[in-house]
Amino acid sequence: MNTYLNKLLIIIVLFGINVKKGNTQNDTIQLFDTCIVFRGEVYNRMNDGKKYGKWIDFIIDTSEISMSLGSGYNIELSKGVHTYINQTVEYRPLRSSEKEGEIYCLSDRTDTTSQDIKHHITNVIIRSKVPPDNYVINQIVDYGKDKNKTNSSTKAADEIKNVLLQVFAWADSKDAIELLPAVSDLQDSIYTGFDFDLHRKNIEALMKTNLFSIEFIENYNQIILSLDKGLKEKMYNEWYIGDLPTFIFANGINPWCMCQTLTSDAVGDLEIININDTCSELIWRWPSGYDWLDFKIKTRKENGVWKISYLQGFDFTESIRKDG
Repeated sequence: MNTYLNKLLIIIVLFGINVKKGNTQNDTIQLFDTCIVFRGEVYNRMNDGKKYGKWIDFIIDTSEISMSLGSGYNIELSKGVHTYINQTVEYRPLRSSEKEGEIYCLSDRTDTTSQDIKHHITNVIIRSKVPPDNYVINQIVDYGKDKNKTNSSTKAADEIKNVLLQVFAWADSKDAIELLPAVSDLQDSIYTGFDFDLHRKNIEALMKTNLFSIEFIENYNQIILSLDKGLKEKMYNEWYIGDLPTFIFANGINPWCMCQTLTSDAVGDLEIININDTCSELIWRWPSGYDWLDFKIKTRKENGVWKISYLQGFDFTESIRKDG
């Protein structure tokens, strides 16, 4: 892409579209892992897994979308060159080493099937401060007097269980991704890394399900990048074709379910560890008689929908660990 841009004669057009809605407030909401801050006061705090103090019921408007198009002409190739950038904003607490407004590229692909060259880029920008025009406060309550908190938690857990069952059904379907899109050496004897065209398609497929948070998708992306580097730099033992991987991820156990054989009609139940209006931590427990591992999951509410943000089978530290 840099070669094309160096030889680009002229940029013809550049435009942007920004779609936002929501009522105006005087201040912004700042998000933290354990609470939120609004107008200098701390709200939505947890103590031993229970809510206490003042609680804000607010909705983040998620219709904010940024689209841009850059077009030009490559003299050497005698072709038009078009760059399409789609960018969304994710409001959440910043992780370690992240900066406000940091942009992640989720996919970058080049389409040469038509007469012109087309670059399609999908980005997400991370923000921990929600602009006033992007949130609506429904109410501010003293959560200690909320008699419906138990019913609310149970309802949320039921919704999350439904999401997890959808994940099981999808992972057992023809639409499921190949978790390890590995490539072999010229002799077809060992795997030497991963096919990043297939990996980008995997990322796009995960996004299209609407079942996984940006956090989960980026974690999977980092697992593949780290494993690829490890294979190329001989950090793992040689992974022979037909054998199990020489790292932990997807090695003899299905990371979607921590079980051997996933079926779309899987049964089990969730035990609540911690849950509030925007995130949760739970344990999936298989029925008695199943010789499978119970496992931890986490969810986060995005666009008003519960999404999987963590599955124990995709734990980054454990996944990239050398087997044996």
